[in-house]
Amino acid sequence: MDGNRYWIKTLNNGQGERVPVTEQIVGRVGRLLLGAPTCSVSTIAITSDFVGWDFRPGRKLEVGIAHGSLHVDEVIETRALDRHSDDDNTRRHAFALALYDWCWGGDMQGLIALREENRFYSHDHGWYLPPEGPNWSIADLEKNVDTAREYPMPVNQITPTVAEALAVVLDGVTREGIRDALTGIPSGWPVTDEELETVGFFLERRAPAVAARIRARFK
Repeated sequence: MDGNRYWIKTLNNGQGERVPVTEQIVGRVGRLLLGAPTCSVSTIAITSDFVGWDFRPGRKLEVGIAHGSLHVDEVIETRALDRHSDDDNTRRHAFALALYDWCWGGDMQGLIALREENRFYSHDHGWYLPPEGPNWSIADLEKNVDTAREYPMPVNQITPTVAEALAVVLDGVTREGIRDALTGIPSGWPVTDEELETVGFFLERRAPAVAARIRARFK
């Protein structure tokens, strides 16, 4: 690998075999926002050397490709967008809101990195894409492509300047960037080319609309 430590989620996890697909999609397209607080993601090969290890009671590692999320040292988990005055969390919270709307978020989860001045990281995106959860579909993507999915809790610290900078990034998202992100999904995973193409359509269509909603919310 690359010498780093990753948290992995296998296809035979307890939530559903398509959860790693969604995790990879959101993590990879999150990089396009150039400042989104998503943990870096990768794919991890599980070789025969590790087969049979119990990673959960009754669940054993199998040969294949798993989702990997880069480890962040010394963290506490959170479901709140707080500590906004620490590090650059105001900007990171704004990008997390955009990602939530853009990728049809569900179950916002975060990490507070204590060694990084309480920097906020967004992680565990398996419940993103409509209608929420591993059963997302082409029909649900198409039906909801123009429906807002704004984060429902109040977030008052984001300034118009931060919001505008984020909106400009969203306006700059390209079809080519989305395509390159989605082509990194392993071919053997339980997702079809047509489904990935529809995710691409969904994200391309939504990006400018999310930018407009961010501008309006924090004007």
